[in-house]
Amino acid sequence: MNKQKNLKFILAGAVIILILIAGGFWYMRFHRHTPERTISDIRQALEKHDMKTFERCVDVDSVLNSSYDGFVEGLIDAEIVMPDDAKTAVGDIVRMMKDPILTSFKNAIEQYVSTGKWTEDDGKDPTRITEASELLSRSGLTKTDFRNVESVTKTQDKNIAIANILVYQQEAGSEFTFEVVLTQNEDGQWRVTEIRNFRDFITMVSQARRAQLEKYMLTTAAITEKHERTVREAELKYGDILSSGSLGNQETRDAIKRLMTDVIQKDWEERKQELFTSEVPEAAQSLHHLRLRICDLHIEYAKGYAQWMADKKASTIRDADAKLKEAKTLEQEARALTRRMDAMHKN
Repeated sequence: MNKQKNLKFILAGAVIILILIAGGFWYMRFHRHTPERTISDIRQALEKHDMKTFERCVDVDSVLNSSYDGFVEGLIDAEIVMPDDAKTAVGDIVRMMKDPILTSFKNAIEQYVSTGKWTEDDGKDPTRITEASELLSRSGLTKTDFRNVESVTKTQDKNIAIANILVYQQEAGSEFTFEVVLTQNEDGQWRVTEIRNFRDFITMVSQARRAQLEKYMLTTAAITEKHERTVREAELKYGDILSSGSLGNQETRDAIKRLMTDVIQKDWEERKQELFTSEVPEAAQSLHHLRLRICDLHIEYAKGYAQWMADKKASTIRDADAKLKEAKTLEQEARALTRRMDAMHKN
């Protein structure tokens, strides 16, 4: 009886072991080797900066090669001030440079997965991923956050699946769904091999940037026009004061000092404040900083001219005139940039 009992225990143990082995096989085959698990592993790899797991789940070379043309076409289309023939020429050049650009992209991806940053902070090799960082920034990818996995669906070809990945693009203030292609290899491992709609993503970002730029240009044009009217009126007032007196007369100098302080300086300070509180898109940053600098120079000029009315020193008016001259030079640059920005959002 004891022998039979022991035999039953042994058989039962063997059955349990077989069940556990079969269950483990099923788990490895049907749970770990699923496109859903691959997407989950990629997320964890990014969170833990695990490059080995990331490379197991993502065929980086395949993704870059398959996405390159759409990515480049989207970037070229985004350069909206460029005529069509120039876009074609640039496109040909960029395609000729495909290999070094892809290498730069790969370096940038390795940098991001390993550190969570698109650029290096240690300064060891600042040129290694500069090109990729610039292109990624233009594309809008560096300001894009993961939201969730909307769905994962196998196609009729059982070795291919499509994952719809929802992201949020900060500049556009909009969500976008990437179509991510996963392919199953002979070992059963699912890997990301392609992202189909890069071009559509870049187009969305480009349209949002145009709209933001248009809003900025219209808003600041209204600010400029309002304050230019004040400047023109002040210039007429200045002429009236001089025509009824002379700079050698203290009453005339006091009147001009008040005009400079109470009207011109105040108006440029108000203009600067209104510009300062405007929402400035990335494309208009240079123009915006230039406009703020012009405001500062006109404020300094008005202060200096008013001071000259009081102290009559040659050095005072000389410094004031230097500020005005610099402001006029920068205004020419600002007008050229304004024309370019207008072309960008009106194209």
